[in-house]
Amino acid sequence: MSAKKFVEQNAEILSDEEIENIRTLAQKLEAATRTEDKDLINREMETLNEYTAPLAHRALDENIKKAMTGKKI
Repeated sequence: MSAKKFVEQNAEILSDEEIENIRTLAQKLEAATRTEDKDLINREMETLNEYTAPLAHRALDENIKKAMTGKKI
């Protein structure tokens, strides 16, 4: 999923700071892809992934919580 789509779908659970950080990291990755520096691209991709992984877990937890609200299992 793209960073932009992730932010759009999860804006309600992300802080303004988190949204700004994601956008900044995505812009850095996009800029890196315009170079031929594979190491730079990989570093920027890893940085974005490391930052967003916990946020994605939180988003998943929230979405599961919403889906399960009012249901008995």
